[in-house]
Amino acid sequence: MSTIQRTKRIRPVSYFMIWIQGFVLLTFVALWITSGKALTAYLISVFILLQFVWSLWSWKVVTGNFFDPYTIFLVAAYLFNGGKGILEVFRLNERGIETFITNDGYVIFSFSTDTITHALALVFIGLGSLHFGALLAASQRRTQEILMQPTAQSAKALRWVGWFLLSISFLPMVITVIDKYQVVMQAGYFGLFQRPPETGFGNLPQVLASFMVPGVLFLLAGSKGRPRLLALSTLIILMYSLVQAFTGTRLWWAMPLVAYVWLWHRRISPIPTIFLWMGAAAIGFVVFPSIMAVRNLPGEARLSLDTYIQGFLSLQNPIIAILREMGGTLLTVAHTLELIPTARDFDFGLGYLYSILTIFPNFFWEIHPTVARGLYSHWLTYVVSPATFYAGGGYGFSFIAEAYANFGWGGIPVVVGLIGFLLAKFVLWGEKTNDPAKSAAVAAFLAFFLIYARGESASVVRPLIWYALGPYLLTKLLPDILVKRG
Repeated sequence: MSTIQRTKRIRPVSYFMIWIQGFVLLTFVALWITSGKALTAYLISVFILLQFVWSLWSWKVVTGNFFDPYTIFLVAAYLFNGGKGILEVFRLNERGIETFITNDGYVIFSFSTDTITHALALVFIGLGSLHFGALLAASQRRTQEILMQPTAQSAKALRWVGWFLLSISFLPMVITVIDKYQVVMQAGYFGLFQRPPETGFGNLPQVLASFMVPGVLFLLAGSKGRPRLLALSTLIILMYSLVQAFTGTRLWWAMPLVAYVWLWHRRISPIPTIFLWMGAAAIGFVVFPSIMAVRNLPGEARLSLDTYIQGFLSLQNPIIAILREMGGTLLTVAHTLELIPTARDFDFGLGYLYSILTIFPNFFWEIHPTVARGLYSHWLTYVVSPATFYAGGGYGFSFIAEAYANFGWGGIPVVVGLIGFLLAKFVLWGEKTNDPAKSAAVAAFLAFFLIYARGESASVVRPLIWYALGPYLLTKLLPDILVKRG
């Protein structure tokens, strides 16, 4: 790639935004410590909603971006961890914010007012710390930066990597799709979790099938000006997402599609804002609720479009229904506060260390050490609902609860702030560049990272190395090989 040097002026507003974010966090902590019960669950919910709006606006002011992987994750983090608080602001929590119910009114859990208030306070501090770290990363830009100009060889390397990943993932993807199709036709979506988990080499097809997502993203990044390849990549991602949606998953069909749309917007052609908003609304408030309503139906009913339409219409208010379910992640924070350190001691970073081990494939053990030790999501489900655990179900987890489980209240600002800093650095690394390989790497990570909003670090470390940085490094090696071959 050829290079050019561009001089940039660091805007003082960046530091001003950091000071405001820090002041808000310190003020809230001071009020929390000194006021006791004066900060009610409703008041904290208002703070969460206001901070949500402030975070989106301030990121736009500092970076100029309103649609990038950081803002996408930020929205997911607020909806999953703070969604119930947002509903509380408008008094839309049926039976109160302390009670968690299904959309048919079945009570799952009920907490004390103090527990929910503490959980909301933890969420506010966690999300505020996340954004503080992100603003800090965005402000640390050099006055001069080197921009890489893409060349024909670099674009060719991207396409070669994309084709390679698609070729090794195609047959495993067909195998896993057929397997999932047979299960959901017989037992619905929940049947996927009632089978014994694949271990060792038995999980190899699923591992290889996952390379299809980075494959199509790297192919897209190297196909600007090639209409046929762009059309092919679009067809592949749409078929992949449709299959995933049919099985009943929601995030796993939406995440790759969102990553693809952002990469297209960044590398191929900007998408008008109105279409982005319309697409986000359709996914969040039409497709998600429709899948939620019919995901456990077995048999041929899943093949009828009318089933999905009727399922959507059966929901009294799809927007409230999806926000209620997404906001249910707050229960993992509340349970974690109740159980740690009462029933389980803090891990003091050991949980994060075990998550790093997921970089290594599960070909050497019957059960991966990270899983054998116990994922936080598995542990929580087993403790609070053994019946759900043994049936293959679960409640997920939260990156905020994970930080608390490792270091307690004091660790939230540091750990989650560091997560925000590193995430923003990585996003800007792929955003503020003319190198399509960097953008493809960020998009590939985004396709797996959004689950972190309602998950734990063990679910995102491997995708970062295997599906994002690995293919990126391969694109850097190929041009040299192509030059030597002449």
